[in-house]
Amino acid sequence: MDNINDLPVEILTRIFDYLTISDRKYVSCVCRLWYNILHCVHFQRQCRLVFDSTFEEELSDLEKRILRSCRNLSITHWDDADDNDYDDDDDEAQTEKEIIVQFKYLFKPSPERNVTDLLFEENLPLESLEINTTFDSCRDIIEDRLPQLDQLRELTLSFDQNPNPNGPSSNAGIWVVQHKSLETLRIGLSYEIDAFRIEAPALTYLEIQPKCRWSMEIVETYCRQLQTLKLRFQHVEYMESFLSLPFPSLRHLQVRMYDDKETQIRYARSRHRINDAVRDEQFVRDMPKLRKLLLESNLMFFRIGVLLAKCNHQLEELTLEEQQIDYAQLKVVESLPKLKSLTLFRCEVLMPSPVLPTLNMPHLDKLELFYNESSIVFNEGLSGLKSLKISLWTEKNNKILYKFVKIFPTWNI
Repeated sequence: MDNINDLPVEILTRIFDYLTISDRKYVSCVCRLWYNILHCVHFQRQCRLVFDSTFEEELSDLEKRILRSCRNLSITHWDDADDNDYDDDDDEAQTEKEIIVQFKYLFKPSPERNVTDLLFEENLPLESLEINTTFDSCRDIIEDRLPQLDQLRELTLSFDQNPNPNGPSSNAGIWVVQHKSLETLRIGLSYEIDAFRIEAPALTYLEIQPKCRWSMEIVETYCRQLQTLKLRFQHVEYMESFLSLPFPSLRHLQVRMYDDKETQIRYARSRHRINDAVRDEQFVRDMPKLRKLLLESNLMFFRIGVLLAKCNHQLEELTLEEQQIDYAQLKVVESLPKLKSLTLFRCEVLMPSPVLPTLNMPHLDKLELFYNESSIVFNEGLSGLKSLKISLWTEKNNKILYKFVKIFPTWNI
C-alpha cells in the first residue's frame, strides 16, 4: 500500500468510529478517499455519532455543525456527582445533595434540557436514536416531542436504575411515546417500571426484556405485525402469556430465559403439561413465516422443539444456547425439512449411553458448534455440509478436524 487512499472504505469507516468530535474536522484533510466518504449519503446513513457526557454544558458550535447532518445518534447521559454509593441510612445527606442540585439548575439549563435542545431545536434528520439514562431523565428529555423527528425509524431506550431508588418519581402518570413511522424499537431495563406505553403503528422489530406487565402489553399489541422479536424473560408467567399470542408475520424470533434443566424436568412432571400442549401447538402453527429461531431456554425448547417437527415447520436457521439437551430432543431437529443452518453454543447433549450423538441431516448447509460438552459424530449424515465452525480445545480435536477435511473436501471451515 503506497498511501492511505489504497485502504478499503470499510477500514477507513472503522477508524472514523474511534475519532473524537474535536478531531473530526481534520479528517477530510487526511486523504481524498476519506473526504469522499464523509460527504457521501451512504456513509451518513451508516455512521453513528456517540455522545457520552453529563451534558451540564451546552454543545459547542462544532458539535452542532456535525449534528446537523447526523442520521444515527447515540446519547449516554450520566451524572459525575453520582458515585452509586448511596446508603439508605444516609437520608439527610442525600436530601441535602438533591436540594443543592435543584438550586444549581435555577441559574443554568439542566442536563436534560441541554439534551432536549440537542435533539429537537436543530431539526435533525435522525433515522436512528439511542438514549441511555434513567427513566425520569429520558422522560424529561423526550416527553411528547418524538414526532418532531419525522424521519426516525429506529429507537433504542435503555433505562438505568434511578440514583435514589426510594425517592419519588419526578413525573406522575403514564408516559406515552408516540411515533407513526417508527419501525424498530429496543428497550433495555435494569428495574421494573409500570408507567410507560408505546404507540407505533408501523412497528415491525421489537427487542425487550419483559420484566413488568407493560412490556408484555407492547408484545400483545403488536404481535400480529412484528417480523422480528427478541425477548429475554425473567418470569415464567410472562412466557406463558407469550405462548398464547399469534405471530402470523414473524420471521425471526429470539427467546432467552434464566432457567435450567431442573426447570424443564419439573414442568415435564406437572399436570399442566397436557393442557398446555394444545396451546403450544397452536403457537407454533401461528408462526407460518418463521425462518430464524434462537432459544436460550431449556423449557422453551422442550415445549416447542417437538412441535416444530410435528407441524412440518419451514424453519431455516436454528440456534440453541446454554442448554442441556436430551439426545431425543436433538434428533427431532432432523425432521425439520427446510433447515439449512444449526448452531449449538455452550450446550450439553445428554446421551442415554456413552455413544456419541449422530445427526442424519444431509440437507444441512451450515453447522456451528461452540464450547459444547458433547462431540458430534461426523459421517455421511452430514455429507451436505458446506460450512463448519467448531471450537477446538485439544490436540485430539485438531487431528479429528484434519480427518474432516479429508473426508469432506467441499467444506468451508
